[in-house]
Amino acid sequence: MGRKMFTRENARSNQAKGVLAARRNKDLAALAAALADTRVSSGEEREKLSRLGIPEERMTCSTLIAAEIFRRAARGSSAALRKWEEWMARADP
Repeated sequence: MGRKMFTRENARSNQAKGVLAARRNKDLAALAAALADTRVSSGEEREKLSRLGIPEERMTCSTLIAAEIFRRAARGSSAALRKWEEWMARADP
């Protein structure tokens, strides 16, 4: 009752949907990577990074995100602390 039969047509349709989803995810990942490498343009955000001792050439959006995670972890956010600890574990040789 209400159950679809498994057919070749259904399989093809599901495969096509999967291919489209994979392409969309790949495109979004490329966009996210490009945005992460974008230079910080906001004067206020650049000032925050400068106070942390971040040099001009490293002031990217990914650096800004890392600094914000650090700030939140230092203020007691358990989610931010978990993320920070995850990053630090990966950074250890």
